[in-house]
Amino acid sequence: MKWSEIQCPNRCYGELNENEKNVRGAFLYSIGIDLENLPEELFESCEMYSKEGKCFSCEREEKVYIWDIAGTTHSCYSGKTWMDAFLEEHKTLSHIIQGHVTRGKYFRMMKRPINDNWTCVKLIKSKNGKYYIGSNGNHRITFYKLMYLADLANGRARTKNYWLYALVKNEL
Repeated sequence: MKWSEIQCPNRCYGELNENEKNVRGAFLYSIGIDLENLPEELFESCEMYSKEGKCFSCEREEKVYIWDIAGTTHSCYSGKTWMDAFLEEHKTLSHIIQGHVTRGKYFRMMKRPINDNWTCVKLIKSKNGKYYIGSNGNHRITFYKLMYLADLANGRARTKNYWLYALVKNEL
């Protein structure tokens, strides 16, 4: 599939205009994605996780690899693909334009220990061992996941580099 053929999902936050789509396409190109031949990996499912009726442990800091994050609790992003989540996100455009979204700059904070990170990612570890974004980090994880999937598709993913520190609570 080509980037020009991408249809935007029904968005929670309103229509995606052509300028926004162009900026998002430029970001994908900047991380090594061929816009004329989008890799299948980008269309991996962003699974839905419901916290309803479940009990959880206290949060604790944990090192988590990006491939272990299967989805989110956020209804606007989950149940779609990671590409759809990228198209859905309402803060994406400003993060890209401000230059925050680079491998070295934007995600450096994700590898800081929690006590050095003012806005840490919060994850839930389900009984099946998969992680889900619980309440904080949908945009950062989606960008990070796309970078990982792009590198994976291009045969250059150095998996040891794709990790982050998060506050994790386990499903009991």
